[in-house]
Amino acid sequence: MKLKGCVTQQLLKNNFKPKTKTKMKTKIKSVAFFLLFGAGLLTSCENNANHDKDESSKDMAEQENKDKFNNKADEKDAQFVVDVVAANYDEIKFANYGLSKSMNDEVKMMAKQMITDHTKAVNSLKEIAAAKMISVPGWDSTNIDKKMENWNDKKPADFDRDWTNEMIDMHKNTIDKLEGRQKDTTDPEIRGWIDSTLPTVRSHLDMLNQCKEKLK
Repeated sequence: MKLKGCVTQQLLKNNFKPKTKTKMKTKIKSVAFFLLFGAGLLTSCENNANHDKDESSKDMAEQENKDKFNNKADEKDAQFVVDVVAANYDEIKFANYGLSKSMNDEVKMMAKQMITDHTKAVNSLKEIAAAKMISVPGWDSTNIDKKMENWNDKKPADFDRDWTNEMIDMHKNTIDKLEGRQKDTTDPEIRGWIDSTLPTVRSHLDMLNQCKEKLK
């Protein structure tokens, strides 16, 4: 009977112990699969969210305007509005960055002035756009965000110089857009907005150039 009992015990070990290990391995594989599957779904959702965000800003506004306007002059006015709204968003965000990051009083003063002026300008342009059914982009400053990330470790003096130079380039580009459309547009509201905004943007550029000389 002892022998039979030993045999029975050995059979139990042989028959049931490996099965328990197999079940555990199966469970581990199942958990790993669902974790990987869940991670894949999360990544997909994030990618879709980023895609939607991109489409909801400048690209989508441009496409909507293409669908709305068949007249060449209207299309160009709409594209001008989209470009200038996006440029103002970038200038406001970068001005805020200068205000929070710089330790230079003159840089901070300029940044505050630009935030105020560009916010006023973009809001009035958006009112004109709404009245004319022109789609405008939302706040999407991906390029500015990347630049700010790369600039976080800059020394104060280097930051002030680079920030001023970057803002000079932004304002030059904005002035080019405004002057170009000022010559061509026949829309009285858009022309009036350009006429009232150009002197302010030019004054910003003058301030920035003067600041640049002091920071050398």
